Amino acid sequence: LCTRSREDPRRRMRRQVTESKRKLGRLDAVALHWPLLLDAPASEDDARSVRADAWRELEAMVDEGLVGCLGLSNFDVELMDEIIALARHRPVLNEVEVSPRCYQEELMAACEARGVRVVGYSPYGTCWLAKYFPSFVPWPAASVLDDA
Repeated sequence: LCTRSREDPRRRMRRQVTESKRKLGRLDAVALHWPLLLDAPASEDDARSVRADAWRELEAMVDEGLVGCLGLSNFDVELMDEIIALARHRPVLNEVEVSPRCYQEELMAACEARGVRVVGYSPYGTCWLAKYFPSFVPWPAASVLDDA
C-alpha cells in the first residue's frame, strides 16, 4: 500500500482490485503489498489503521466473490501477526524475497507455523532489503555468494 497521496485505503483497494479484475477477468488471489506508508509521515497508529482498513476492504471483496483469497507481500512476522489478529479471511500467502543472499529463515518458519505459504521472489539474490535496510539481515548483502 504505497502512495504519495492520502487516498482512503478502502477506496484505493477497491479501485486497484476493480482495475485489475477488469484487465485480467479473474483474480484468484490478491496480496496487500509493502506494509509501509510512503505518504506524508504517519504515526505507527495511523499506519496500523491504514493497514487494517485496507485489509477489511479486501475481505469485503472476498465476501462479494471478486477475489478468491488474500495474501501479503513483504510483511515481517510482527506485521503479519497484526493482520492475522484482525482477519476474518486469514492471509494464505506472504510474498517475500528468498535467496541465498536473503534467506529469511525466521520469517519462513513463522509463516509455516501460521499456515501462510511463502511465495519467494528474487531467487538470484539481489537482496534489496539488505541494501536499503542493512540491519535487516545479519550479514553483509554480498557475503553469502562471494565465497562460492
